[in-house]
Amino acid sequence: GGARPGAATTVRTVLADYMAYWVPVLSYVLILGAIAPGLRYALIVRRRKFRLMGRYRDVDDTFKDGWAFTLFSCRENKLMCCSLLFCLPARLADTWDSLGVVPYWDGVRK
Repeated sequence: GGARPGAATTVRTVLADYMAYWVPVLSYVLILGAIAPGLRYALIVRRRKFRLMGRYRDVDDTFKDGWAFTLFSCRENKLMCCSLLFCLPARLADTWDSLGVVPYWDGVRK
């Protein structure tokens, strides 16, 4: 008994279908979970000279009243839109770290 030619093609086709789906998904998860936070930490968080923890009174009142960006600000600010798609955990952890809520890498893991 040799292998049927149709069976090998079917297995190859199924494997190719799974790879076509899972490779982009896993790549996105890798970028979102490891590469983007690492780059943000190396380029921004590590270079930060101070945190805002305990300095709430130093922040001007104009920055305490409302949001700087709205839900639809992505239309005007393309960089912010890309940042939300690819760097959300890193950006959120950066915000928490700058406010002193949690350290950067703990925030990335949460």
